[in-house]
Amino acid sequence: MLLVAASLEDQQQGYRGRSPPPDDHSGILFFFREPTLAAFNMRGVPFDLELCAGSADGTVLGGGLMPANSPIEYTPSAPIRFAIELRAGWAARNGLPVRMTIP
Repeated sequence: MLLVAASLEDQQQGYRGRSPPPDDHSGILFFFREPTLAAFNMRGVPFDLELCAGSADGTVLGGGLMPANSPIEYTPSAPIRFAIELRAGWAARNGLPVRMTIP
């Protein structure tokens, strides 16, 4: 089940103060009305996550591991319309290649 970070407050909260995703079918979906260069960080998140970000046409622009409590800002290389935070290793376990278009 994907939680939806519908408001700006939800997007800023992300997984801070939450339990890790319970399985490979859980995560948080961030959807942006307009393409944006959103930045993600792991401050206050005590477990690793994987970020998959996509363009308006559904193309996965990138993804990767975000280590627990990292101060690094993770910003996709191009404007995105959506991002999903998932359990670390999700893409590899589920065969999702970068640059795949999601219908």
